[in-house]
Amino acid sequence: MADRVSECCVTSAWGPDSATLVVEGELTATTTDLLEGAVLACLRVNPHTVAVDLARVDFMDAAGIAALLDCRSRAAMQQARLVVIHPNRTLTHLMRPEVRALLAVPPTADRAGRRELPCIACGATTEHVPGPTTRGADGEVLVQWWSCTACDEGNTVVD
Repeated sequence: MADRVSECCVTSAWGPDSATLVVEGELTATTTDLLEGAVLACLRVNPHTVAVDLARVDFMDAAGIAALLDCRSRAAMQQARLVVIHPNRTLTHLMRPEVRALLAVPPTADRAGRRELPCIACGATTEHVPGPTTRGADGEVLVQWWSCTACDEGNTVVD
């Protein structure tokens, strides 16, 4: 049985104060150096945000997740924010909740945008619907509030 060769491509797009890295293919132990190199290159020009777009990633292993966390730490050391955007459902489920939070991966929506989340007011994990959104000057979502359907005042935040 022949060893399978992982293939990966990372391309970049630039905004006024941000960079988006589009990863395509597989993010594995044999390809993470491409992502890490691209993030380091982005950080040299001091963007406020580096977004890593995983929409075209077919497969990711633990080394891929570790590389994303390492890149996040490197960005933070330079006062930049690294976020993951557009991961598919499989990639999202590969990441533990605390990893998703660190990488700013939004939870997957179920039942027409409803989510099971812990309510700040009633303390129970209940169904929530999208509530108010706080946006930065550049239009980027800073905070997404979710309203509890079980109590009148309950909200929770998913950033």
